[in-house]
Amino acid sequence: LKTSFSPFLAKQASLYITKFRNFREKLCDPKLAKMDINRFGTK
Repeated sequence: LKTSFSPFLAKQASLYITKFRNFREKLCDPKLAKMDINRFGTK
C-alpha cells in the first residue's frame, strides 16, 4: 500500500509546500503582512 500511495502523497506534499511558500512570500511583503496581522490579530 505504501508504494502505491507514495506518488500521490508526493504530489500533495509538493502542492502544500508551494502553497506555504507563496503564503510566506506574501507575509514578507510589509503591506500584506500588516493586512494579515489586522485580519488574524496575531503577532
